[in-house]
Amino acid sequence: MSCRLLRDSRGLPAVPLFEAEPGKTPSSSAAPLPWQLSEGTAQQPSNDEVARLRERVRELEAAALRNAETVRTAALREGEASGYEKAAAAARPVMEKLATAIADIGAMRARVRGEAEQDLVTLSLAIARRILRREISVDPDAVQGLVRSALEKLQSRDITRVRVFPGHEDAVRRCLAAAHAGSVELLPDPAMQAGDILVETSRGNLDASVETQLREIERGFADRLR
Repeated sequence: MSCRLLRDSRGLPAVPLFEAEPGKTPSSSAAPLPWQLSEGTAQQPSNDEVARLRERVRELEAAALRNAETVRTAALREGEASGYEKAAAAARPVMEKLATAIADIGAMRARVRGEAEQDLVTLSLAIARRILRREISVDPDAVQGLVRSALEKLQSRDITRVRVFPGHEDAVRRCLAAAHAGSVELLPDPAMQAGDILVETSRGNLDASVETQLREIERGFADRLR
C-alpha cells in the first residue's frame, strides 16, 4: 500500500490525528477505532431491548387487526346502506303502483257497494209492487188500507170526492161508511188501474195510489243512500 502526504499551499506541517501519551507508545491493546471494528466485534442488543421490540411488534399487530376490523365493519355498513338504497329505489315504483291499485280497489268497492245497494232497493220495490198488485187484484178489500191512510192524513180537510178503479168501488164505499164519510162522492174512473186512489178536497188532491206510495219509498231510499 502506498500513501502520500498532502500539504496545503501555506506550507503548514501535518498534524497527526491521534497522539500517544507522553512516555507511551501506541500498543495493540488500545481501543479500536470505529473503522477498525470487525464484523465479529459488533455490539449485540440486550434482552430488555429484544423484549421491548417484541412488545412493540405485538402492539403494531394488534393495532393492524383493529384497523382491519374497523375497515371491514365500515365497508359492511356502507355495503348494507348502498344495497338498501338500491332495493328501495327498485321497490319504489312497485309500491307506488300497489298504492294506486289499493286506492282504485277502495274506490271500486265504494262504487260497487253503491250500485249493489241501489240494485237491491230497485229489486225490493219491484217485488213489493208485484205482491201488492197481486194482492189487490185477488182481494179488492185490500185497498181499504190505502183509503184509511188517506182519510187519516186529511182529517182537517173537506173531502169532496174520491176517484177509484171501478173494481174497488164496493170496497171503498164500505170503508167510507165505516169512517163516517158516507156523504163523500165516490166516482169510479175507468181510466184508473187497480190500486189507484185519488182523494179530492177543497184545498187540493191527495194521490193515495199504490204506485205513488212506492215511488215515495224509493225516493226515501235514494236520499238515504246518497
